[in-house]
Amino acid sequence: METGRVESGESVFSVSQARSSLAQFMGFAVAGGVATVVNYTLFLLLYSAGISYLLASAVGYVSGIAISFFINLRLVFRPEERSRGIFARYAVAYLLALFVQLGLLELLVRVGLIPELANAVAIVVVLVGNFFVIRRWVFNTTPT
Repeated sequence: METGRVESGESVFSVSQARSSLAQFMGFAVAGGVATVVNYTLFLLLYSAGISYLLASAVGYVSGIAISFFINLRLVFRPEERSRGIFARYAVAYLLALFVQLGLLELLVRVGLIPELANAVAIVVVLVGNFFVIRRWVFNTTPT
């Protein structure tokens, strides 16, 4: 195991912690990718069937929450605590992220992007920010 350390103020971040954090982010991204494929596929199907782009996005987003929760729980973060509290925090985090995504989607559509592209951009932005919330607040894990 590498013992290289980077000191910044009072915090110490080892190379192994950086690798662990990167591995968690990659797993989170894969889980998010699977959920996003489901999310975006439902969005396209519903939107092409005449459903409002906001409602279509919300339905796709909510479906992705359940899929990503189980992947993150079982394969990525593997927390010691497996209570209903974890899913409640996960749902709250993703509900808040949903409102951010929908707000960003609406903003991007209003400035001229087509809904299909605007939704894809909003999904990516929310995915990155949500990693940190999910890791620290929901699963309460840090890189080791």
